Amino acid sequence: MPEAVSAWWPEITTAADRHGVPPELVALVVWLESNGDPEARSPMGALGLMQLMPKTATLVAQGRGEPAPTEDELLDPERNLDLGCAHLAELAAEHGAEPLDGAAVHRIAVAYNGGAKVLAAWQGGAPLPEETERYAAALRERWEALSAAE
Repeated sequence: MPEAVSAWWPEITTAADRHGVPPELVALVVWLESNGDPEARSPMGALGLMQLMPKTATLVAQGRGEPAPTEDELLDPERNLDLGCAHLAELAAEHGAEPLDGAAVHRIAVAYNGGAKVLAAWQGGAPLPEETERYAAALRERWEALSAAE
C-alpha cells in the first residue's frame, strides 16, 4: 500500500468499522480512486479520497437522513470516507458475499465505478465500459493478492 494511502489508515478503519466494511477494501478503493490525495478531483466531477460523485454522495447522505454534502465536505477526508464507506456497505449488502471473495469484490467494484445500471447490464451479458472493466479487475486483483498474503 502506498504511504499516501496508509497515512489515512486511522480514518479508514474508523469509517470502515462504523459501516461494517473491511478497512482493507476501503484502503484499496482509496488507492485506486485517489492514491490517497484528499483533494483529488476527476474530470467527471468525483471528489476526495474515495472519488465520490456529488449525486451519489447526496443519495447516500439523504438515505441516512442527512443533508446533501457540499463540495468542501466531500473534500474533507473524514466526511468523504464516512459517505464512501456507507456507499460501499450498501453495495456489499446488495452485491457481495460473506466472506468477500474476488467475485463479490468484482461486482462491488463494477457497481462502485459504473453504477447499478452498468452492473445490471453486465450481469445480463453486456460488456463493461473499458474504464469500469479496468477498475473492477484492478480492485479484484489487489483484493485477491491481499487475501492470499493473509
